[in-house]
Amino acid sequence: EMVKISYCFFGNKRCPQPQKNTVLWTNSKKLIAAFGSGDYSCQGDCGTCINGKHMVGVQDMKDRCAAYPPRMCSLVASLIAAEVRAIKRARSASSNRGRSSKTSSRSGSIASSTE
Repeated sequence: EMVKISYCFFGNKRCPQPQKNTVLWTNSKKLIAAFGSGDYSCQGDCGTCINGKHMVGVQDMKDRCAAYPPRMCSLVASLIAAEVRAIKRARSASSNRGRSSKTSSRSGSIASSTE
């Protein structure tokens, strides 16, 4: 799925970011949940806007246009890390359930059905 993120959402008046959009293609449920709704796509409502307009001159800050904003990177990294942890927990729980059913069948429990 495609999610659009505006750099300017990760800035503020003291450290503005340009209104530059980037698109991420992902299958990460966490990234889709966070960014898929369009909440991080600027409509003149970000931290670098004054009365719905972006601060003048921010686009001239080439260093901020060339790199992903650090706050954006931190958020994306934490969301992906959380998803990886959740996947590992689910696999571990599934693996443990498989072991416990093998153990109970080894311990001699018998299930029967009569009609």
